[in-house]
Amino acid sequence: MKENMPYVVLKTATTLDGKIATSTGSSKWITSEASRKEVYKLRKLFDCIMTSSNTVIADNPTMKHKFKCVLDKDDRTDKNAKIYQQGEIYVANKDKL
Repeated sequence: MKENMPYVVLKTATTLDGKIATSTGSSKWITSEASRKEVYKLRKLFDCIMTSSNTVIADNPTMKHKFKCVLDKDDRTDKNAKIYQQGEIYVANKDKL
C-alpha cells in the first residue's frame, strides 16, 4: 500500500521434481484433493485470479471467481471455455497490453 503497488501472490502446482505436469504430460490433477480445497479457500481472499491461455486450453478450468484475468497474447482460447462462463473476465493480449 505504501508503494502504491498491487498485492500479488503466486500459486503453482508442481510435481516433486519441480515440473508442472507429470511425465505423461498430464497436468489436470497433480495435487491432492486437500490441496485443491485449500486453494479454493485462498482464492476467496483475493479480488482477482489470473491464469494463462495454456492452462485454459489444456485444463479448461472453471475458476469460479468474481474477477479473472487470462493472459492470452495471441487470442488462442475458446471463448466458450468454462472460465468465460461466469464472472468478469479481463483478457490480456498483444492488442490490449
